[in-house]
This record gives sequence, structure tokens and C-alpha cells, in this order.
Amino acid sequence: MDASELDARNNQAKASLEQARANLDSRSGMEIISIFQELNRQGKTILLIPHDQNLAEHAGRIVRINAGRIVGDMTVAQPKNAADELAKLPVETSEN
Repeated sequence: MDASELDARNNQAKASLEQARANLDSRSGMEIISIFQELNRQGKTILLIPHDQNLAEHAGRIVRINAGRIVGDMTVAQPKNAADELAKLPVETSEN
């Protein structure tokens, strides 16, 4: 995560990943999405700008922008659940 901060006055969490997920293994990336989903369930607004349709499908709403214009805005009836996907991934162990 390149930057994160907590604004206690407004109880808003802000995070910028800036393509960092691309450098993560599948499990770590899905853990981040799971955290975002949990924050969203707690009432926090999460703005995620993915370049991956699979990742976008974890959101409850997808707004498509092309050349600075909104070209689509849809509600996702059944967003993918990152916690469920995490449960299906193998747990990596490190041998020391």
C-alpha cells in the first residue's frame, strides 16, 4: 500500500494502492479486497479504480469512465465475496 491515512474527525479511511495489487500474490490481493468489503459493510465509502473486470465485480456499483466521461453506471446485484474466495485459496506457509 503506497499511502494510507485515517481522518479521525470524519472517521474516513483513505487508501491509495496505485497498481500495488499487481505486484501482490493472489492471496494478499484478495485479503486487501476483503478488508475493503468489510469497511464498506461498516458504512465506509470505498473508491476503487481497477483495470481488471474480475476485481471490479467485487464492488456493489461499477461506474465506467472513458475519456473523462461517465459511459456506464450499474449496480452489481451479487458482488463477488472476497472472503469466500480467500477461503478457497491455498494457505502459503514459509519454511525457515
